[in-house]
Amino acid sequence: MKLRKLVDWPYVIGLLLLPFFIMGIFLLLAFIQDMTRYNRHFFSPEFRERYAVPNGVITDLENALMSADSELLSEIQGTRSVPEQLIPNPNLRFMIMLEADGKYFDYLFMDTTNYQRFPQHLKQVNGRYVRVPEGLYYLVDSRKWVSTFFPLAAIWWLIVILFTTGVWFFRVMAAYRRKQFGPIKPGDR
Repeated sequence: MKLRKLVDWPYVIGLLLLPFFIMGIFLLLAFIQDMTRYNRHFFSPEFRERYAVPNGVITDLENALMSADSELLSEIQGTRSVPEQLIPNPNLRFMIMLEADGKYFDYLFMDTTNYQRFPQHLKQVNGRYVRVPEGLYYLVDSRKWVSTFFPLAAIWWLIVILFTTGVWFFRVMAAYRRKQFGPIKPGDR
């Protein structure tokens, strides 16, 4: 009688390595975004002088968000793409600088009617400050992906290990039952 594998180890190891593969794809996408993100036109001496300090960015950012001016927001971000589907919020105001974390400066904007908060992230690029919207690029560039990736990966690994242990236990018990009582015949259920 040929013994069956209790656990398909290549499959389990592949499942355990899956988070690293997904992480690699996200890091590659962020790297490609970094290479193609900025428009050189927005880094001319005129823009470098205008946005040499965060105050200029904050003032224009407040105006762009209040009026939903996508052209001004694109200029503030220094990106090739123009943000779409902006909703004007005339009650939005700059409140305070939250923190300086590594290369990012976080500023808090708030809607004065309902106190909804809108954190904005600024960083210096090529001699000027730009706004970086939250997204894949921001998570990778600010290294905040680590605090997201590892808890999710740990949950994934726990699920895979528990499921593999359950399958192994079921197969061991099935083999023990066959050894003690013989194979189950179709009519015995």
